[in-house]
Amino acid sequence: MKTVPTVMDTQTQCTYRRIALVGNPNTGKTTLFNALTGLNHKVSNYPGVTVERKIGHFQLHDQPFEIVDLPGTYSLSAYSPDELVVTDILLNQQAGEEPIDLVIAIVDASNLNRHFYLLSQLFELGLPIIVALNMIDIAEARNLRIDVQGLSHDLGIPIVPMCANSGRGIEELKKCIEQITAGHGAIPRIRPHLPDSIQSAFHTLREWIRSHEMIAGRSIPDAEIYRAFMDKEGVFEQRLARILGPSFIEELQNCRNAVHNTHSLTAIEAKSRYDWIATVLYGHITHPEQPVRILSDKLDRILMHKIYGMVIFFVVMALMFQSIFTWAAPIMDLIDAFFAAAGQFVLTFMPEGTLRSLLVDGIVAGVGGVLIFLPQIAILFFFIAILEDCGYLPRAASLMDRFLSRFGLSGQSFIPMLSSFACAVPGVMATRTIADRQSRLLTILVAPLMSCSARLPVYLIFIAAFVPDRSVLGSWINLQGFTLLAMYLIGIVTALAVSLMFRRTLMKKTPSHFILEMPTYKMPLPRTVLFYVYERSKDFVVRAGTIILCVSVLVWALAYFPHPASITQEFDRQREEAEFRFRGDALSILRTINLAIGDASLSTQELIDRTETDPALQNPVSNTPAARYHERIIEYENRLAGIDAEAAGEFIRRSYLGRMGKLIEPIVTPLGWDWRIGMATLASFPARELIVAALSTILNTGADVDDSSVSLRAAIAGATREDGSPLFTLAVALSVMVFFALCCQCAATLAIIKRETNSWFWPVFTFTYMTVLAYSGAFLTYRIGLWLGLT
Repeated sequence: MKTVPTVMDTQTQCTYRRIALVGNPNTGKTTLFNALTGLNHKVSNYPGVTVERKIGHFQLHDQPFEIVDLPGTYSLSAYSPDELVVTDILLNQQAGEEPIDLVIAIVDASNLNRHFYLLSQLFELGLPIIVALNMIDIAEARNLRIDVQGLSHDLGIPIVPMCANSGRGIEELKKCIEQITAGHGAIPRIRPHLPDSIQSAFHTLREWIRSHEMIAGRSIPDAEIYRAFMDKEGVFEQRLARILGPSFIEELQNCRNAVHNTHSLTAIEAKSRYDWIATVLYGHITHPEQPVRILSDKLDRILMHKIYGMVIFFVVMALMFQSIFTWAAPIMDLIDAFFAAAGQFVLTFMPEGTLRSLLVDGIVAGVGGVLIFLPQIAILFFFIAILEDCGYLPRAASLMDRFLSRFGLSGQSFIPMLSSFACAVPGVMATRTIADRQSRLLTILVAPLMSCSARLPVYLIFIAAFVPDRSVLGSWINLQGFTLLAMYLIGIVTALAVSLMFRRTLMKKTPSHFILEMPTYKMPLPRTVLFYVYERSKDFVVRAGTIILCVSVLVWALAYFPHPASITQEFDRQREEAEFRFRGDALSILRTINLAIGDASLSTQELIDRTETDPALQNPVSNTPAARYHERIIEYENRLAGIDAEAAGEFIRRSYLGRMGKLIEPIVTPLGWDWRIGMATLASFPARELIVAALSTILNTGADVDDSSVSLRAAIAGATREDGSPLFTLAVALSVMVFFALCCQCAATLAIIKRETNSWFWPVFTFTYMTVLAYSGAFLTYRIGLWLGLT
């Protein structure tokens, strides 16, 4: 409970009552949370972990409430960060959190036997409890009759039948909350009873810990001691061992050995609790004589079929994958155009210099580089929210589990990996749906190996420049299309191989069994879907965007400085010479047409604008003075563009980034590269597609190019080394493509890995192992290319 000043009267104190919303996954917790709080909530992380902290507020009459939506869990046995947060919040052991005043346990009314397991553990915490009997409509559809009043009386706590999806029972739940927080207790009357041998051993351990609490420096709740005793190698055992030392482990083992039973403590606890549940529910639930098949059962016969189900699954995934590309493209183009216009606006109204370059190439480009991902992220999470809310997502994971489990992944890894073909950023964020910590981390580590859309410009520019556009095998296979497909397959095959290797080395611990609740199908709630999309999108922009922007500015600084004044003076001189020649030719031609308009006082821009204002210069006929005038303007503008491109190339060659390119040249030479390709690779660290702009700048074609630019293709194909040999050959092009297929040249991906793992170790590890893979793959590709004569 915490006190805060009220808005109406800052002299008085108003007490927030804290409510914890607890339940199994897929029981409608989030729907109930949104129904109670509306938009009045915020999402963050608990300190030190990546578990989401979702806090909401609502008010009943004059009493304010704070509700904590705890992660879905099947048990208070803590083996993962999510489960530990749930138990710590309930036990008031979470740093920075106020005690809980009331627990709302949300259970699936159509499956009380399973959901009462968690409820039986909540009963042992000594907290007031309300049972929200959600999905009562599904129970009624199955002809399940629940004696709510009788069950509530026997347990000694209020039970509210409800359907959070439709709003049924929400008002009754609010009335119960008011009554209990007003002092009408709801402490459970009965609790599960474990065998006497376990009770005796637990009491012995508890007394030992009580005598050593001075070492711990805090009071250790009975429930925490109980879970440490029952959960072998669980989080609580490990935590108390760190606090109390080796003597605790010795005493714990002695207490466990005192329980004379052929079964494990986990099995004994499970049997005792399910026996208790059967006793509690007996006489309060009436099942139909014949099971009633509802729509969900009928749909599962098709959607979970080993053939039809897989076909439908791939159609759904194809639709989602295609939508991430096609639906996002127009919005991404608008964002790109907006930031291009913003950059052009700054270029127009600010004098040339360091500040202008920082704003245009550092900040505007950096912010644009963040927001350009937003449409793909929003669309991805729009689909995930719909699939999860309607109940299909767990079934999709189940369908893919058999194949992916062979490589150490779970079925839940499929959607994050598929999403990474559009962009690894939303793909990594989508791993939040994976319950098992190791499986989630493994998916995060291999998701960036999927060829995202940012790699596509790299593939296209080199394929178009070096791979012949011809068909083989009787016109069945186009070489360019096959090369593009090969780049995607390299990422997929490598990801599966790396996953298998990591599972057998870094993550040897056996993954938890793939258990998923198969919720009943239902129509997604628009409000829930939109909340989900909004929260995930905001999360990306606020957290990952900060790191991406900082890296973009850093790369700009390396590519800009030291910016020698001598280079500026040299190319300013060349511009003046070009302007002088143009003015001389232009004035000479104008005088042959009309001496009156051949005034030497006209500015250069006024001379160019004459083609729009003077009838004698409009619609020129070939081989006339007017036609020659237009030709001189084109030649002058092309010469200026060439000078600008040469200046940009010289600046970047003399920059710190250019010097770094020279420095790493001995490292990249075995790949068939020179310093220019190495430097372009360094410059593309904020985003892979930046290599296209970097190469265009280095090769003096100008930065305003993309993968369809003919000038860049020609420059790449015609670039030469110092000895006059071609810089790029087919072997070198394939080497570059393989490197980018396997590397992690993406600041956004590394930023989101840091965000999702709450550690710098894993993004550094990801960058390191993928760079080693990329270098090795590029080296082998180049050497094989030389052996095959692809020069």
